[in-house]
Amino acid sequence: MKELVCFLANLLRDSGWNAVLKRASLSSASLRRSLAGFAGAALCLLAGLAELAEAASPRAGTLDRAYGSKGLMRQELRALSSLRPEWFAVDGSLSVPVLQDGETYQVCRLGVEGRIDTSFGHDGFIDTRMVVLTQISVRPGGHTLVVGRDSFKEMPLRLDQYMREGTLDPSFGEKGSALLPLNRGVEDMACNTSGRILILARTQSDLEHGNLVVFAFRSDGQVEAEFGVGGIVELPNERLQPQEIHAFPDGGALILSRSLFPDPSRFRVTKLDGNGALDPTFGDGGQLELGLRTRACRLLTLSDGRFVASGYDPTSRSVLRVQRRLADGALDTSFGAGGEIAVPLAFPNSVGFVTGAAPDGSLLACGAYGSARLPGNQAFLMALRPDGAVHRGFGKRGLVVTRLGSSAQWRLTRVDARGGVIAVGVGAASRGGSFVLGRFHGFPEWATPKPPLGAKN
Repeated sequence: MKELVCFLANLLRDSGWNAVLKRASLSSASLRRSLAGFAGAALCLLAGLAELAEAASPRAGTLDRAYGSKGLMRQELRALSSLRPEWFAVDGSLSVPVLQDGETYQVCRLGVEGRIDTSFGHDGFIDTRMVVLTQISVRPGGHTLVVGRDSFKEMPLRLDQYMREGTLDPSFGEKGSALLPLNRGVEDMACNTSGRILILARTQSDLEHGNLVVFAFRSDGQVEAEFGVGGIVELPNERLQPQEIHAFPDGGALILSRSLFPDPSRFRVTKLDGNGALDPTFGDGGQLELGLRTRACRLLTLSDGRFVASGYDPTSRSVLRVQRRLADGALDTSFGAGGEIAVPLAFPNSVGFVTGAAPDGSLLACGAYGSARLPGNQAFLMALRPDGAVHRGFGKRGLVVTRLGSSAQWRLTRVDARGGVIAVGVGAASRGGSFVLGRFHGFPEWATPKPPLGAKN
């Protein structure tokens, strides 16, 4: 802004002001130049004041240039592309599974400013000794859970827990590890605030025969025997592929699964109560079909028990479809048109999901634009108001587009304690899937309220 105003000032000094002063019958050329110069300097001063005001109250959706390099932080990490909200710790740090040496997986921790946290493990990394790593999750207390196995042979999967500083937790399971009664098929993992660990898997990779199964462990790595039968809940085979599991404080869970045939746009949500039984208050006997009509789907659970389902249109891939549902599975009619919205994504090869929520109920969507008209994918962020309308005050009419490189997109978002938006994505594939983070300014109402002075923690 400052540069634009100064340019206009120079233009006025060189041409416009001279003409105005001539019409005002000021014949002295030196006087005209002096007054024009004074006007230009005044405009530059105003531009500087405007810049200071903008810095003091930055526009929502602009990059926070104090973060990383002008708002972006890149890390050369060969990370898994399936980013999950469970990788974030409560304090905002991020644990990332990476294949550093081409043989075994490591976990790297990035601090709240996007830099490698060298206090974690060995210079920011822990070696899991696993050649197959299926999922990780950071528990509310900061412990990191890792599922995988240390051999390509058909060996049982192992669940390890690392303490905050990156060493195996000897109080968990057997010297830091617990074994799972299967050797493949883990799709997701989630932890609740009381310490229960839930692992979503499939008993066989063959959709014709394998069943969807949920394993439950206590915070100490022992089987949660009160959940299902001996810590296991098995749902009958209906040719559904398990995709996500989300844990509730009461010990229950929300499960997303997908039909791969004959209708790949069919998504089902299943809700289990704290004992592992189907929740009869949810949908039709504990299950419901979303009817979202999308090529892919993701869930986002909200703090009040509601949840959001989102995905991109299966025909043109140019529409973001979003549903918000109540805790019983019914559409939330206070959102959009009867609980649903459809937002155009501008280009036919675009993908996107709702991946984050702000304290005031606003939603954040992210993804990528892709088109022959664009030189590589453009990562985008979009803000939605609590009623589902696009938040026009965020970025440019609700949208922020950032060039990250070819085949790049934002995949995960989080609103931090200051009300800013942390976006996480995978950079150019040609660079080995380098990790990229960005911080964008949000709205004051998105900040986490500070406790009053004198309040006890």
